Amino acid sequence: MIGFAALFLLIIMIPLLLGVVLWKRSKMIAFLCALPSILVIVVPVGWYVFATNDYFVKTTDLEGETLSGIPLFESFSDELVEQQLGTYRLGDHVDEDTLFLEFNEAWITTDGKHEISGLHVYKAGEQTSRGVAVGDDLEKAKELYGSNYANDFEPCMARWIFYVDRERNIRLEFVYDGNDRIQQIKLAAMK
Repeated sequence: MIGFAALFLLIIMIPLLLGVVLWKRSKMIAFLCALPSILVIVVPVGWYVFATNDYFVKTTDLEGETLSGIPLFESFSDELVEQQLGTYRLGDHVDEDTLFLEFNEAWITTDGKHEISGLHVYKAGEQTSRGVAVGDDLEKAKELYGSNYANDFEPCMARWIFYVDRERNIRLEFVYDGNDRIQQIKLAAMK
């Protein structure tokens, strides 16, 4: 903890204070003294906003998109999903408005109107309406859905690309491994 405090003082506070003190003498020197502190703050914050915000991704037409033959925003029914994914059980994350349904190699969430708001599959062979399946090469998804995607990742966990359709409020994600093989596909309503 002391190391973090010392680093904070050394990198951020001292150059900022030095810049304030030197402001009347020379604005250029003051700015140059404060610049490292400003960059240490602005660059990571800017990167985080850019990387985690799908606002910067061009929209992709995902009209009629399904996952395992199941469309979003349809009323949930046992017949609709059990035919494609098998039987399910209610998951642990259930509240008044959202149902979390667990299948062997998939899960589905529903909203307050019991319409399907999210599908997530990781069973080999399950595919989107354009034919991209779990187990396929990531390049196939890029060829079929285009170049309007963004990359995202969780360190030491997973990497994925995602497409958004703002008109229909849909987000489509392809989670892939180190060999660029699709491991999971997620189709969900954008929040």
